[in-house]
Amino acid sequence: ASTVSELRVLERACVFIPYPQATDNHQYYNAIYFKEEASFPVYILDQKASASENAKKLREIITECRHHGIKFDN
Repeated sequence: ASTVSELRVLERACVFIPYPQATDNHQYYNAIYFKEEASFPVYILDQKASASENAKKLREIITECRHHGIKFDN
């Protein structure tokens, strides 16, 4: 929860991969809520996808962000 609070304050692009076995899938729903409320890019990777599928998607996100001048780091 503290990391999410820090992301909200810093307003930096971020990527969530919710833990699929979390009780009532709360991490996924919290990520959706965060994305809807955020004034900055928030990406949610498929929690059921394979590591290679999510790695490919992450590369696409990074490329897209770089194209638009969005940074993930400080």
